[in-house]
Amino acid sequence: MSKIISILHVPDANEAQVMSLFLKLRNFIKQIDFSITDLRIYTRQQLAIKEMETERDMTTLIVGWAVSELPNWSKWNRIILQSQKVTQFIPLDLTDGNGVVARTSRAATDNTGNWSSKAQRTKLKLFLKGHYLNSWAPYGLRISSKIDPLKSKQPYRSCNKLEPGPPDEIDIVRLIFRLFVEHDYCFTEISNLLNSQKIKPPLKRLTWSARNSKAILQSAVYIGSNRFRGCIKHDAFSPLIDRSVFFKAQEKISRNAVSLES
Repeated sequence: MSKIISILHVPDANEAQVMSLFLKLRNFIKQIDFSITDLRIYTRQQLAIKEMETERDMTTLIVGWAVSELPNWSKWNRIILQSQKVTQFIPLDLTDGNGVVARTSRAATDNTGNWSSKAQRTKLKLFLKGHYLNSWAPYGLRISSKIDPLKSKQPYRSCNKLEPGPPDEIDIVRLIFRLFVEHDYCFTEISNLLNSQKIKPPLKRLTWSARNSKAILQSAVYIGSNRFRGCIKHDAFSPLIDRSVFFKAQEKISRNAVSLES
C-alpha cells in the first residue's frame, strides 16, 4: 500500500495550532481522494526523512506549512528528485487569510501549494493521475491526448501524456547531456556547437543559447518526472536520460555555481 508521509512545517506553532493544521491537512487529503488509512504526520523534518529512508512501500510526501517565510523549496526539490522512496511530492500552503500564522507578501505571491479552490484541486488530482497539464511540450517530447468518451465535460475530457518526440530531437537532448557530463562543455560551448551544425532550436527560437542548454540540463522531465506548481511525480512517462547521468549534470551545475560565487 502506498503510504502518505506528511511534514507540518510550523516551527512557531503551539499544540492547539498544530492540531488545527493537522485537521486542515487531513481534510485536504480527503478532497483529493487520497486514502488516509496510513497517514503519518511529523512536525520535525529529520524524523520524516529518517522514516522515508526505512520505508519500503511507495510513498507520497506532503509538506504543509503555515509560516511567515516559505520553506526552502530548492532544498526540497533536490531531496525529492534524488529520493528512491518518494514517488509523489506535494507542497501545501495551510494558511488562509485568517490562518494560524500570517503570511508575508513574499509567501503570499508564491503559487506553490495554494490549492484552496475546487479548480486547483481538480488539476492536482489530474496531475497525480499522470496528466501533463502544461500547454507546451519540452524539447524532445510531444503531448499525446487521449479522449475519454465517458467524460463529456471540458476542459478535462482529454488525458494529456508526454511521450518521446522526434528521434532527431531525442538525439540532441542526449548529446547535450553527453557533452556537458562527459566532455566538459559549458552551456555556451554547447549552444555554439548546435548553432554551427544548424540544429533547429526549441520553442521556435532563431538560435540556441546558453540558457536553452542549461534549461534542458536542469529539467527533470528528461528522467520521466512530471512537475506542476511545485509538485513532483516520478515515473510519469518514459525517460530520455538515465537518472545517474541527470544527477551528474546537476552536481556539476551546482559545483560551477559555487565556484562562480567564490
